[in-house]
Amino acid sequence: MAVARNTGRGKGPRKPLEADLGFSWGALNSLLLGLGVLVLAAGYLALSKGSTTLAPVLLVAGYCGLIPASLLLRGRKEESGESLSWESTCLTSKGSQVRALFRPPGG
Repeated sequence: MAVARNTGRGKGPRKPLEADLGFSWGALNSLLLGLGVLVLAAGYLALSKGSTTLAPVLLVAGYCGLIPASLLLRGRKEESGESLSWESTCLTSKGSQVRALFRPPGG
């Protein structure tokens, strides 16, 4: 059985470049997520006590309001991801840089 040996020629597999999609997790996102988890816990506590009005309101507010808001809200930075331009710098297999202009879908 043949065993592959590392000859030291290559630098190993390269990590693919990740595109910046403009998502930045800030303090407001953390606050909303924490508040959502607390509201959900209060909703389940109210549900275990037999509440038929307060528990559903808290659970819907947590699952449909606070948790999605914490994931969807973005910061108000001017320089965030896709909002800058559709121009991107790509690396070729030999390491040289190539600039490419991408158009948005449907645009």
